[in-house]
Amino acid sequence: MDNFHLPNDIVLMILNCVVAKPATKHLPREFAKRNKLSWDPIVGSDIPGIVMFGGQSHVKSVFFEVNTRESPLKLLGALVRDLQHTGVAWTGVKALHFRFCKHSVAIRGYVPIVFNKNASDDILKLAADLVDRFPNVLELHTESLNSNVAISALVRHLVDKFAVTVTSLNHNLFYPISVPAFSDTLAHLSLIMSPWTVGSLPRVNADALKTLKLRSWLADYSWTSFANGQTSGSTSFAQLKKLSIGFLVNSQHTETDNGGSELGHSFQMSFPALEYLRLDNWTSDIKEISTALFPAYIPNIHVSGSIQAIKSFFWHKFSGFGNFKIGIECCDATDIDTFYETTNIFFNLLRIDGQAALDLVFDCYELDPNRINWTNLTFLTISVILI
Repeated sequence: MDNFHLPNDIVLMILNCVVAKPATKHLPREFAKRNKLSWDPIVGSDIPGIVMFGGQSHVKSVFFEVNTRESPLKLLGALVRDLQHTGVAWTGVKALHFRFCKHSVAIRGYVPIVFNKNASDDILKLAADLVDRFPNVLELHTESLNSNVAISALVRHLVDKFAVTVTSLNHNLFYPISVPAFSDTLAHLSLIMSPWTVGSLPRVNADALKTLKLRSWLADYSWTSFANGQTSGSTSFAQLKKLSIGFLVNSQHTETDNGGSELGHSFQMSFPALEYLRLDNWTSDIKEISTALFPAYIPNIHVSGSIQAIKSFFWHKFSGFGNFKIGIECCDATDIDTFYETTNIFFNLLRIDGQAALDLVFDCYELDPNRINWTNLTFLTISVILI
């Protein structure tokens, strides 16, 4: 290996797949333009070569994509055992990405098919061993299209162990995070929160966070613990540039008093440096967002929801926008007057310095041009619902 002339930043792709090169379509954006070396498919004799190559200082990122007829845990277990046997630790690796693809074959090899306590202990040990072999990881990405209980447990343990050290975490799963707090140096966070658990979001250092993306039934979660654990006063996310929140609709959602109880503590968040705000399926139920302090001018904003929710949004807080995009669902005849009134305000009276876009989900075949006054509009997309 010392005789190889290699770039200083290589992505090692370990792809054990039943279809040819699936990661060419699903490679994370941050890896797409980097130098890559891949093993695909993996056989037992490849493990020593992977171990030695991964230990080179040139390898900064490792991308695991597993979709096999054998257990993904068997592959990872074999890799860990060889790492431990050789004493190699991949100290140069700064970014890890795990992508577990769906397969229908029962888990065999590393853990028994019956998921008992011994199996649970084995998975916990595997997660701990993986973390130990990657001591300097600062970025963790997890994604699973596999509902297998063993994979779920492994990913959950990996996230819990890395969450207290990494500076960037992308947890694209519904599994809950059990740690009380993230790393104090965490700067980039993307989470899909579990719909089956409610309570506190793990605490972050609001002074360090730069990008935040959350997707969940957020009305069920406590925001005071998330923002440095404070229950009163104002918490400033001083460096946060991007805030993106997707509000999921839970058919079994039950109202909680989180919002009311927290507002009773005079708790308020502020985002003085925000440059990008995105709120999908906006609902005014999330009082901590609607009462938050934002800059008067937002360079980029994208809000989507029902016409009633869009109308009730806190537009009065802003003096103007750069790029402005609104997604509106207007699928009830009673909403039509509100639709024309609201959109005419947006695209005629609001200060919009950049692109002004409207994504419209409509139940009519055509709009009434006599009721439209969209002088600022630059992009229009219409999706018609056929009844």
